[in-house]
Amino acid sequence: MYILGADALGRSMVARLIVASQNTMAIAASAVAFSMIVGGTLGLISGYSRSWISGAIMRFADIIMSFPSLLIAVVILYIFEPGVFNLVLVLGVTRMPIYMRTARAEVLEIRERLFVSAAYVMGASKFRLIGRHIAPLVLPTLTTIATLDFAFVMLGESALSFLGIGIQPPEITWGLMVAQGRNYLQSAWWLAFLPGLFIMFSTLSLNLLSGWVRIALDPVQRWRLEVNGGNNE
Repeated sequence: MYILGADALGRSMVARLIVASQNTMAIAASAVAFSMIVGGTLGLISGYSRSWISGAIMRFADIIMSFPSLLIAVVILYIFEPGVFNLVLVLGVTRMPIYMRTARAEVLEIRERLFVSAAYVMGASKFRLIGRHIAPLVLPTLTTIATLDFAFVMLGESALSFLGIGIQPPEITWGLMVAQGRNYLQSAWWLAFLPGLFIMFSTLSLNLLSGWVRIALDPVQRWRLEVNGGNNE
């Protein structure tokens, strides 16, 4: 368990990296799921509604986007107690406008299609139109964005933990490990280098995965995977 060395207190770096990866991924996944569900739902409502509700939702998104997301997180976490719940909530709220705008743009185009008009003429309610006919077509796009956004949220969590207003000891994340290891760069460089390396590889992998998900969920470009699979065979 000491193949990657030990930290300043003699604890195994392998064990700490594994535990830190679980916490980092769990926080990022929770924040992305929250922002995707809440932001996507608000975007669906805004795109289908023709009343003042649509404008109010978009103005709410504009207010959030008018401030740097990291600055909002720093202010809120500085005022309130830094913790897992507050961290997930802050990261989720700051990423919501992306899903709200994307979902609204998709719905504005989909609601004009003939199958939506046919379902409305046949007596389908607004909730059924949104949930059964529109949302399934918007979900692949939101899923692709969530895969790419996962990397940004993970970097945001690492930055906040590095600044000391994210996860607090004895809990551990990759960002906190980098912060704790920066004081030992001259004598034990691996304390900060290894978690930083894991952050870089994870971000790169998620960016590559988002490209694959975009192609896999798009019927127009799905043939690329089929052609590549056929060539491999």
